[in-house]
Amino acid sequence: MLKIGEIPYIGKLIQKFLTISVSADYAVKVVLERAINLIGISHQETICDRRILSTTPLAASATWTSDTISVVKYKTIAVHVFTDQDANLIIYQSDDGSTWYRIYATAYVGGSTISPIVLNPTMQFVQVKVENTSANDETILSVSIALQP
Repeated sequence: MLKIGEIPYIGKLIQKFLTISVSADYAVKVVLERAINLIGISHQETICDRRILSTTPLAASATWTSDTISVVKYKTIAVHVFTDQDANLIIYQSDDGSTWYRIYATAYVGGSTISPIVLNPTMQFVQVKVENTSANDETILSVSIALQP
């Protein structure tokens, strides 16, 4: 289980990647792996699927929504977001892929670190939405998901 004292560790890791020259995909992969390890999920035994959903920064006041993700085979999802601007993170679920119900929403303060959002969806599909609530363009965005059976 993730301990409050471990949250700054992920933030420091992200800040380190911002100061060295590595690809965004590599940085997101490492941060996601570290976050998964911190929340107590053994990725070698139980993680069936890890996905980088987006690394494309949003323009001021823009919105990004993931593709529909089937979670029929999974009990738990862990969503992680990092951006340098204020944003809303919203997670939806659906039984039919067209009627969506919000199951989680939070305001995100740009540049801060939040622990992965761990949820147990009760429907067949999920979508992740990020809304840039800032008047400024983002220079970095990382949205990822881990799916656990």
